[in-house]
This record gives sequence, structure tokens and C-alpha cells, in this order.
Amino acid sequence: MPSLTTEQWEALCKRCGLCCFEKIRLPNGRVLTTPIPCRFLDLHSRSCRVYSKRFEVGENCQKLTPELVASVDWLPEECAYVQHLKQQQALPSDSHASHTPRKRKKRR
Repeated sequence: MPSLTTEQWEALCKRCGLCCFEKIRLPNGRVLTTPIPCRFLDLHSRSCRVYSKRFEVGENCQKLTPELVASVDWLPEECAYVQHLKQQQALPSDSHASHTPRKRKKRR
């Protein structure tokens, strides 16, 4: 998968703010997004009021890296990061120009 720069990755975000609402995992494993937003989310603009320092002041704010997005199940399907990763996975493997197979290490 071609890697994006941090700026390119962050530019994918549509600023919907859905990741900024508290979530609850139900006993059946399903994740429920509550109507309770992070205290720093401006509900009208859907932007973070402390974006530049969100990881220092946001109690549960997580940096949404490609690795994290690929491993969590609590982001909504309409999240631009989720959509991007799904599109990348759908591409044939030979279309990834920057993909270089790794050499396998010999096990001893």
C-alpha cells in the first residue's frame, strides 16, 4: 500500500467529528456511539477547539494513524480514514507501485 505523508493522511479527514463522541462497547461486542461529545468538540463546526494540542489535553483523544484505523472497530463506516483503507485494500496488489516484498528471515 503506498504510504501517505502525515499531511496527506490528515487531509483525508472530512471533519465529521464522529470519532469525537464517547463510545460504549455492549455485551454483544457491538460498539455504540453515544450522543456525548468530547468537551473540546465544537458541535456546530465539528472542529476541535484545541486541535493543535489535542493529545495533551484531550483525555481520550487518540491519534488516528493508518495502523490504528486498520485495527479498531469503533470508527464509523463513513469515516474518511476507514473508507481510504478499504479502497486501498480493494486495489489489486500489483497496483501498489511502492510495494516491495520483504525478504523473509530464516528461522533457526
